[in-house]
Amino acid sequence: MPKLTRRERDDILQLIQTEEATLLEKASEVAGAEWQAAESLLAERLGFSDNLTKAEHLREQIQEAQRELNELEKSHPWRSIEPSDREFQDANLQAPPRDRWGALLEYSTPSVFGVKLNTKWNLEVFKIVNERMNILQVQKILRQTGQSIRREITLSGTFEDVRQSYQRFYELLRRAGGDEVPPLLNQIIEMPPLLPSAGKEKAD
Repeated sequence: MPKLTRRERDDILQLIQTEEATLLEKASEVAGAEWQAAESLLAERLGFSDNLTKAEHLREQIQEAQRELNELEKSHPWRSIEPSDREFQDANLQAPPRDRWGALLEYSTPSVFGVKLNTKWNLEVFKIVNERMNILQVQKILRQTGQSIRREITLSGTFEDVRQSYQRFYELLRRAGGDEVPPLLNQIIEMPPLLPSAGKEKAD
């Protein structure tokens, strides 16, 4: 009989993997139904049926409340509308590239401290926060200063070199902020350094 080619073997293995996933999914559904039936049987044996029924009713109420909460949170149209290029520019942000249909690209959508500015709602919230504490400037200063210090620490040869570079991180932040340090940045600068001096380390 002719031997299987590598391509044929890979095709068969892929087929088996697909069949296995299908069987596991079906088995999981059957097992889930059996589990619920067994749970009801155990509750009946222990005289716990009423409590289990109340728990299920309460669970349904919670799920319904969660659905209502989600609908309320998403009810304002801005929650689902992507900002226009002009709206990004009005927020002093560069308009990000879009796909051929004009939708924002996930990887290129601006974000501030982990929050994606992918809806008009988030963009308007950002504008309020940025007006209050200049958060965009804080993020920019932290990134630039952090990159500078990371380069220094990468080239450091001793713990003391690292400690001095780490101390300089705060000094650079003060200089970068100038006289008008954004409130959030000011709080960060005032935080005590995490790395102890060499003398303190020996004393401990």
